Amino acid sequence: MFKKISDKNGNSDENAEINERLKELAEENNERLFGDSEELYERIQNDLDYVLAKEIGADEYGELDSMIRLLIPEEYETYEKIKKDFFADKKDAIEKVLGLTDVENMTFTEFIYFYLQKNTDSYYYENLSTGYVEGLKKLLDSKGIELENINWESLAGKEEAYEELLIDIVLSLANKALINEKKTLFGIDIGLGSKIFYLRETETYEKIKEIETDFYYVYDIEYLKNFYTSIYEIIVAPFKELEVTKGDFVEAAEGETGIVKVKTLFKKDNKEYDINKNMLKQVF
Repeated sequence: MFKKISDKNGNSDENAEINERLKELAEENNERLFGDSEELYERIQNDLDYVLAKEIGADEYGELDSMIRLLIPEEYETYEKIKKDFFADKKDAIEKVLGLTDVENMTFTEFIYFYLQKNTDSYYYENLSTGYVEGLKKLLDSKGIELENINWESLAGKEEAYEELLIDIVLSLANKALINEKKTLFGIDIGLGSKIFYLRETETYEKIKEIETDFYYVYDIEYLKNFYTSIYEIIVAPFKELEVTKGDFVEAAEGETGIVKVKTLFKKDNKEYDINKNMLKQVF
């Protein structure tokens, strides 16, 4: 809204012509800005992209600082140093820490994410890749954790045939087996089509979960439940004519009893079957 011009006595009569011209200019400007809605949307979107791409200041990463302090407390001083270096000379820091050159648009969050990938006790997983069963098992092995009630060989043998959610099933099975160890397996994801998985004390994991942030999200069973109904393992071999057997995983509605409809989780030719709920064990 444009403020009306008046003299010091509040008399606007002498300025009526000026106010009228201001009104006309306002209408012309409004038509110019909003006359073409598609053009306006594109302009606004470009402005938003510019704002989002701008690097925020070093002192505005408090949530990320808190997460790193919990995740790798013994390396926090190193984190502070490379953070300082990044904001002093981004190009030089990226080259020295990550060995990358000609990277112009890397944000500090991305910089730290790739630092964690290269320098921490973790398993790095690229979406849609295979080998994750072995990768997660090696991470557990490196911590001296043996989960004897998980058939790792059987799970690894399903990677080629199953949809990507098999990694979510492995994550759930591992965490159920880790309850007595008071440890949790979870991932850190910043939206680059990959995740870095860590094994930490459950208390540490819960503190990381409590941090409210937009810099990353915690990839865990709670997060996964937003995308599936319920996942079950077949624990009793069904009829021979079905393409699933004992040890396979299916998706089904939670809470139903008796004969339930399940959906297979293969990459190709997924089918639906009616199976007795007593033949299934819930994974998550």
